[in-house]
Amino acid sequence: MLERDVGKHTTLRLTFLGSNDRVNVTLQPSQSTDPAFSGALSNATDFWRIQLQADSKLANGTKLFSQVSVGQDGLLLDLGSTLNANSTATRVQARAQFDAPIVKGLRVKGGADLEGGQWDYTLTFPQIPGTDSPDTGPLFGQKKLTSTRSFGYFDPAAFANVEMFPAKTVRVLLGGRVDSFGGTAGVYLQPRMNVRWILRGREGERTTLKGALGLYAQPPQVNEIDPVFGTPGLSANQATQASLGIEQELLRRVTVSLEPFYKNLFDLVSSRPDPTQPSGFRFGNEGTGFAYGLEVLLKYNPDR
Repeated sequence: MLERDVGKHTTLRLTFLGSNDRVNVTLQPSQSTDPAFSGALSNATDFWRIQLQADSKLANGTKLFSQVSVGQDGLLLDLGSTLNANSTATRVQARAQFDAPIVKGLRVKGGADLEGGQWDYTLTFPQIPGTDSPDTGPLFGQKKLTSTRSFGYFDPAAFANVEMFPAKTVRVLLGGRVDSFGGTAGVYLQPRMNVRWILRGREGERTTLKGALGLYAQPPQVNEIDPVFGTPGLSANQATQASLGIEQELLRRVTVSLEPFYKNLFDLVSSRPDPTQPSGFRFGNEGTGFAYGLEVLLKYNPDR
């Protein structure tokens, strides 16, 4: 990482990230319950990114942030003679955002996320069963499917928020995000809100009530929209998420937070048998579900 100030108001940062992992195993037929997994098994994953980032703070309190990155993800998987994958994804990502004061107690934030690139892969697998599919037995007896694809993609998104302080002890964030995923049908508007209300106390003793409500979208997995293994043209998985919690300062720098949450899941990608499809399954967005839980967070705020 290389960081340099450019003038009084702008900082530039150049970063390189990378990782390379290799696993190789030789498995004798007598050691495997499934003959498909005997022999040499190998897995290799790697990625690298070069990022250039600029942060600026203008005289009127406006903050500007921009970042562009270029990189590549690689995957090589060989599990016996049955499961093989070779994938290379070249990615270009950019993000630009601003945070500007309008009047006292009111700020506007917004920006854009852009991602695009080229994806090349070859997959040779038996049909990948869905979470609700029955057990299909040992892999060596199943029909193998192969898909080879090379395609470009572009996923643009934009977001905007209004941050308001209607009182000294209350902070409200209202906004939303719009996503368009290249491999799915439709554009996804996701409104969101976040509220923090200091109920009582001075610094080091404050009790804060906090809540959030929002809509979120996530694209299908690549195998689910593949022409051989899945069904092209699926919609995104979606969820309405809600949380309501309390935050307590125990000491000047120590805070504990309890936050129950609930998710209502809909338009989930699911599969059903269909003999007319190459894989024997057709995917759709008929799935539903829910999730709930409690997050407990103990935090020590930075000191000198």
